Amino acid sequence: MMSAFHAPPPHPAVEYRHQRICRSLALGAGAASFGTGLLALIGWAFAVPALTSIRPAFPSMKPITAICFMLSGGAMWLLRLHAGESRSDRTGQVLAARVIGVVVGLAGILTWFESRLGFSIGIDEVLFRAALRAGGAVNPGRMAAATALGFGFLGASLFLLEGPRPLRYLSQAFSLLAALNGMIGLVAYVYGQSALQQITPYNSMAVHTSILFVCLGIGLLASRPKFGFMAPITSQHIGGLMGRWLLPLVSILPIILGWLRWEGELAGHYNTAVGLVIFTVSTVIMLNLLLWASTFWLNRVDGQRRQALDRDVKLAAIVDSSEDAILSKDLDGTILSWNKGAEKLYGYSAAEVIGRPVYGIIPREYQEDALHFLEEVAQGRPVRREETARRHKDGSLVHVSLLVSPVRNAEGRIIGASSIAHDISERKRAEAALRESEERLRLFIEHAPAALAMFDRDMRYLQVSRRWRTDYGLSDRDLIGICHYEVFPDIPERWKDVHQRGLAGQILHMESDRFQRQDGSEQWLRWEVRPWRRRDGEIGGIVIFAEDITESTLSREQLAAQAQQLADTAAELFKSREALAEQARTLQSVLDNINDGLIAADSRGKFIIWNPAAYRILGKSRQDVPPEQWSEYYRVYLPDKVTPFPYEDLPLAKAI
Repeated sequence: MMSAFHAPPPHPAVEYRHQRICRSLALGAGAASFGTGLLALIGWAFAVPALTSIRPAFPSMKPITAICFMLSGGAMWLLRLHAGESRSDRTGQVLAARVIGVVVGLAGILTWFESRLGFSIGIDEVLFRAALRAGGAVNPGRMAAATALGFGFLGASLFLLEGPRPLRYLSQAFSLLAALNGMIGLVAYVYGQSALQQITPYNSMAVHTSILFVCLGIGLLASRPKFGFMAPITSQHIGGLMGRWLLPLVSILPIILGWLRWEGELAGHYNTAVGLVIFTVSTVIMLNLLLWASTFWLNRVDGQRRQALDRDVKLAAIVDSSEDAILSKDLDGTILSWNKGAEKLYGYSAAEVIGRPVYGIIPREYQEDALHFLEEVAQGRPVRREETARRHKDGSLVHVSLLVSPVRNAEGRIIGASSIAHDISERKRAEAALRESEERLRLFIEHAPAALAMFDRDMRYLQVSRRWRTDYGLSDRDLIGICHYEVFPDIPERWKDVHQRGLAGQILHMESDRFQRQDGSEQWLRWEVRPWRRRDGEIGGIVIFAEDITESTLSREQLAAQAQQLADTAAELFKSREALAEQARTLQSVLDNINDGLIAADSRGKFIIWNPAAYRILGKSRQDVPPEQWSEYYRVYLPDKVTPFPYEDLPLAKAI
């Protein structure tokens, strides 16, 4: 039934914290580029030199450069890509960013050719021409050749960033070149004006221009943290961890060492040869220290990972040996793990389901609820269902209790869900059997030929027979849940005492008890009170059995009167003493057997009620005898006293 597996709409993909940081850095670089360019244009518009140049002695950012930076920052914003976002939904934004990339790239390339070939097409002085020419310089609005080259790299990178896979690698290469181009100018500024003047293409590049090239180049790489050159750096593997730790250090420390060596040489502490030796030795020491620190750090990380691996192995063994079905899935509902308990419960092997959507084992009527599970789990809330259903491989339904909990990565971010399903089929069968037993008990009590009622510890009615209702004039009243003392508010205290003794665990009975009705008439009862117990052995209430024996009691009285009359008549007629004795024995036999025997059997012919009167009548206790053998076993014969009474004509056999 694997064809039943289908997936819901996907959830957003999960990113690790450092990958989210990369995307934030990319947006920050774009915002810095746009904002710096805007401030430079404002500086040119309102003659504020502090906005065009960091220091008066430093070159200023040209208007055309500011415009290109603003366009590049805008393109970075258009090309932003959230985790799991589809590129097909951003066609318009990508097209606009590519157009910007072409404009920025052409501006850089044309300017570079202007500076190399010595001609001008006038794009450098489109804005603020008067302010630019006030200094009397030649081509005052033209950006530096290195700046023009940097914009060529940036334009190409922006244009290719959303292209086919090979072109995206080329885009990242151009991003690296743009960052390297800016770093050369930035390092030259760090080392001082004398160093900057010796690098001709960079001597007119503004310092904030250099910084922005570095930021934009790194930002373009960081905007796609899972692709190309960035993938190894942002991976969760140990190489990625080491790369993220070492990359900033190996990028900054050599610059610092070079600056210290340069400043010492300028101060006259040593000559160039000595400075070179110092720089070389310092670099070797630095690299060795980094190597030692990396080794120490990697050993510690590896130790932690080994401990985590041992813990995971033990946890996996516990999960795999569990009788409960335990599986994990991502936020799209794709099954990631499947233990042996799940194989046993659902019938699928791990190989059949891993990588498939979990909805294949969920009946359609429960799938909407399952979608809500993932939504709640994605928000960090566990979900519990005491009773739900899943589908077995053979198509049958499996009743389970379910607990779905969020699964978090090392950073605490929710990346999926775990599901623990416990088979409650046995409990369901037990509940069904209990309901069936309760229904049988209810029917037995309701249709019992005697007055029978079942009460809880507060003397509230739980079950009551029709005969009870009839005998006490309660036929049209719903008694279930009502207290017995509300139904009979004038009940004598001696009956309340009997009830309490029964609730204390005693079994009480009375063969003949006089009861005064509310209408003044007398009623004779045979009754029994006995406690019933819950599963834990505690008394749950009492059962009262009451049989109206008024008629039989009156019959005994009448028979006694008749016996006396017969005795008197016999005396008067001078009958023989032996005849009188025989009649007395006959009358006594009638008196001894006047109580009716009560026998009841279930539908299989098994006796469930056999009162003492029945024992006295039949002379035997109840036995598990097949119904077909009742007549022979209990000696029930036809009038000829030889032929057993036919089974099919027995009243009890007809009843069942």
